[in-house]
Amino acid sequence: MDVQLDVAQLQTTLRSIKVAGLLRISLITQKMITLLFIADGAIERSTDIYKALALGPNTVMVGRPQLYALAVAGALGVAHMLRVLREELEVTMAMIGTSSIDDITEDTLYRSDY
Repeated sequence: MDVQLDVAQLQTTLRSIKVAGLLRISLITQKMITLLFIADGAIERSTDIYKALALGPNTVMVGRPQLYALAVAGALGVAHMLRVLREELEVTMAMIGTSSIDDITEDTLYRSDY
């Protein structure tokens, strides 16, 4: 079964995530050091998580959606929000053609047929 990727579904801006990724690349190319890179800020949906992971962080933090979910439904709301984000991330990965988190790379963010 072929899945057609509707690029409009994934087109959102990279915002501060892109800047953080470029900073990490700059630091690593200047000096070979091991960094724990945590993407934080502007993570509101699963496509943001995918884009952040593609830029190479070890961890992605989700803040604002957690606060909204906590305010609306308490701990169960946060659990539901995390489940929804995970399911949406799995759908995003399937649409792009990545089968695991390890397969997410910066190359998957850009179409090669342009």
